[in-house]
Amino acid sequence: MTESLTSALRRDRRRFLLPPAAAWLASNLITWLVAKASVAGDGSGVAYWSTAGRRRWDSDHYLSIARTGYEMFWCHERYPNFPDVMCGNVAWFPGYSMAVRAFSATGLSYEISAVVITEAALLGMFAVLWWLLGGRLTWATGLTLAIGAVFPGGIYFHAIFPIATGTLALLVCVLGVKRGSWRIAAAGGFAATACHLVGAAAVGMLLASVLFAWRKDPWPVRCAKGLGAAAIAGCGALWAKWLMWQATGKWDAYEILQESSYSRAACTSPSPRWPRPTTSRSASGTGPRATCPGWWSTPRPRTTPSSG
Repeated sequence: MTESLTSALRRDRRRFLLPPAAAWLASNLITWLVAKASVAGDGSGVAYWSTAGRRRWDSDHYLSIARTGYEMFWCHERYPNFPDVMCGNVAWFPGYSMAVRAFSATGLSYEISAVVITEAALLGMFAVLWWLLGGRLTWATGLTLAIGAVFPGGIYFHAIFPIATGTLALLVCVLGVKRGSWRIAAAGGFAATACHLVGAAAVGMLLASVLFAWRKDPWPVRCAKGLGAAAIAGCGALWAKWLMWQATGKWDAYEILQESSYSRAACTSPSPRWPRPTTSRSASGTGPRATCPGWWSTPRPRTTPSSG
């Protein structure tokens, strides 16, 4: 199967690459049309071809990790009216942000670098998916690409967000298993796990691959490949924890922020970007109650970068 696909790619590159490129263009076109017909929360239009139009709730956290690394601090240290809970960006994984940081070495801004990484990953996602589908245009394969282009929630495939990057990594992991290459599978699994917690699904798949993949190898080798690839994939999460530890001095920084902020249902964010201390009436109406940004708070830029 792999040999036939490779031969087809060499024989007719345009025929093989056109469908994923068309799906990528169609996805951008459809999302642009939807954005053009949409209105932002402040009543203004949505500028799809701007970096501002690509931001979502967590985008500033990923950008802050790319710029200055991880940090965790008591909210009241920067926002005096906020409750005594933890703030920071250690609830977000570093894979996408580190790719943005690396690409920004070209001289582009972090925002533009993030959009380029996202769109390149989306194009790669369609290309790998097309490869996995066999590289032949049929009703089934064409419909699969079409669904990918208009997938519900697909706006995140174009946002400053790790969904496109993580999905590409997961597909590369699947490709590695299909090709019988534990190295490709491990690399894809590592990248997926480093991008987002959902990417940890790659670890489970690689563990299960012992039962259905590597069939040309004897059982001991099958177990070594599957378990070894799963272990390497799991190191994506360990890398994230290591970066958080470097910046905060705490191995459990992720859990601390989750426990401190996720569990505070009363905390509400006045703005998803650069929140400022605000007060509101308490539930009983008897006095002021401070609101806090909780886990979605965006840290202020720092003058000195962390070691993360």
